[in-house]
Amino acid sequence: MMQRVTAFMNRIPVVVVMTLISIGLAAWSISSVVTALEVLEAKTSTIELVSQTWELQPLVGITFVQGVNAQCPTSHPEVLSRWSFPGVKAGMCTCQIGAFAVVDNERIEQFSSPGQCSENQKKTLPPCAEDPEIGAISMSQWGDAGVICGVRGGEAVVNTGPEVVLRPEPSDSGTCPTGYQVCGTGSRDTASKICFPAASACPVTDLGAVTSTPTASEFPGLTGTGYSNESQQFLFGWQNPAAAAVISLTVGLGGVCEGSSSGLSYEQSSANLDRLVSRKTSDECALGLDARWQSWAALTEQQVLVANFANNSDWCGPTTRNQFAFQGFAGDHSPLNCADSDAQCLGVINRTRCSKLLSYSNPAQASAASKPTLYFIREVGWKHDCASDRKTFLLGIRGLAAIPENQRTVTIINIASNTVNILLLLLVLAEIFVFPCIWEGRKYDPTNKKGYLPVLKVVSGAVSKLVRFIPLVIFVASLASVVTAITDASNASCTDSETQKQLSLMSTTLVTGLASNIVTLVLDVVLVVQAGLSLYWLFSSSSE
Repeated sequence: MMQRVTAFMNRIPVVVVMTLISIGLAAWSISSVVTALEVLEAKTSTIELVSQTWELQPLVGITFVQGVNAQCPTSHPEVLSRWSFPGVKAGMCTCQIGAFAVVDNERIEQFSSPGQCSENQKKTLPPCAEDPEIGAISMSQWGDAGVICGVRGGEAVVNTGPEVVLRPEPSDSGTCPTGYQVCGTGSRDTASKICFPAASACPVTDLGAVTSTPTASEFPGLTGTGYSNESQQFLFGWQNPAAAAVISLTVGLGGVCEGSSSGLSYEQSSANLDRLVSRKTSDECALGLDARWQSWAALTEQQVLVANFANNSDWCGPTTRNQFAFQGFAGDHSPLNCADSDAQCLGVINRTRCSKLLSYSNPAQASAASKPTLYFIREVGWKHDCASDRKTFLLGIRGLAAIPENQRTVTIINIASNTVNILLLLLVLAEIFVFPCIWEGRKYDPTNKKGYLPVLKVVSGAVSKLVRFIPLVIFVASLASVVTAITDASNASCTDSETQKQLSLMSTTLVTGLASNIVTLVLDVVLVVQAGLSLYWLFSSSSE
C-alpha cells in the first residue's frame, strides 16, 4: 500500500501540484503572521497606561520654583511641567546682492530662498549661507509661575517586582490593616477611598486653579500654591475626599492621545521669518483623545514659549543672548551686502541667537484650540468584587508588554524560513520545466533519493519548518493567556467607562491577532506533517 502511495506521489504532475500547494501555503503563512504583527503593533499601548497608574506612587505634594534655569529641590525632585520644543531646521538660504554661480560655463544669478541652500547656491563666491538650526529644547517653566515640581510617597497600587503584590483595600466596614490609614471618603471601586501607609500624607487627589488665595479650610490638604500673573490664577494641589490619587502630569496642545502618556506637542519647525512653529494635531491620534487626562490650567502659547526661551541659558543667557545667530559667509558674522529688496537677508543679518529663538513665540499664531494645557491623570479604579480580579488582569498587561516584540521575532523567523522553503520549491519547478539538466545531467526524478535537489528540498524544508513552528507554538500559547486575561476583564466591566472602552478595543485587537496566528499555526502544522512524510520517504528502507 505504502509503495503505491509513494509511486503516486512521485509522479511528475503530482509533484508539480504539491509544490504549488506548498508555495501557496507558505505565502499564506507569511500573510497571516504579517497581519497579526500589524494589528498587535498598532494598539497594544492603549491599555498599558492602566498599569502605569498602578505601578507609580501617587503624588503627595507639589511646589513651584521660579528663576533662570530653575531646578526642582530635593524635597520635590520630580519635574511635573516638563515638555519639549523640537527646534527649527537649518535654513533659510541667504545670498548677498549680486551672488552668482557658474554652471556649464553659464553665469546664473542666485537669490535668497526660504529653504536650505541648493547646489548652485553653494557654488557662489562667497557661497550663500544657511541660518544654523535650533536644536531640541527642554521646557519646564509654566509661564511666570515657574517650574512645577512634585514628590511621590506611600505605596503604589501594585509592586513592580515579578510577583504581583497589591496594596490593601478598605474592608467592607471601611477599615484598613495595621500600618495603613483610610484616605478619601468616596468608593473603593473608583479608588477614591483607599488604604495608604500611615507614615505618609494622603495623596494629592485634585489640582485647582482659582483667582483668590486658596485656604486649607476650603481645600483640605492644600499643597504647593503658585501664582501665575499671566492667567491671574493661583495653582495648587489638594486632597479632594471624593477623588482618586493624582499619578502623572503632562503638557499638551489640545489633549493626550489614547495609548500615550504625553500631550500633543510640536514637531520640528521650518526656518522662516514669519515666526511660525509647526504643531502636531489631534488628527494624528488614530484612536482619539484619552478622556482620562483632565485639564488643570492653560496659558497662551506665547506665555509658555517666552518663559522657557528667555530662561534658556544656551540661547538667552548672559554670554549667549547677544551672539549673532547667522554666521555669515566666512564662518563668522561677516558684513553682508544685502539687496534693499531682500527682506530675508535684511531680517537675519543682525539677528541674535536669543531674538531668533524668541521669534518663534508669535502671539498672532496662537489659537484657543492650541493653548498649552496642563493635564493630569488619576489612579484607575477597579471594582473590588469584580469577576475578573485585578491580579490576573495585571499579569495579562505585563504579558502584553512583550507581545509586539515577540510577534516581530516570530514574523521574522516565519518570513525567513518560508522564503527559504519557497526558493527550494521554485528550484524543483525550475528543474522540471526550465533547466532539467542542471543538477544531475538528466530530467528531474523525484524517486532518486541520492539526487542533490530532492535531498536538499526535503531536509532543508523540514528544518526550516521546524525552526519557525516551535517558536510559533510557544508564542501562541503565551498570547492566548494574555487574550484570556484581557477579554475576561473586558467582559466583566470592572472599571471606568474610558478604560472599559479601551479594554473592549484591546480585546478585539488581541482576538484578531490571535486568530491570525492560529491560522499561521494551522498552515504550519500542515507543512510540518508534509515535511515529516517527506523525511520518511527519504530515509525509509524501501528500495530505490
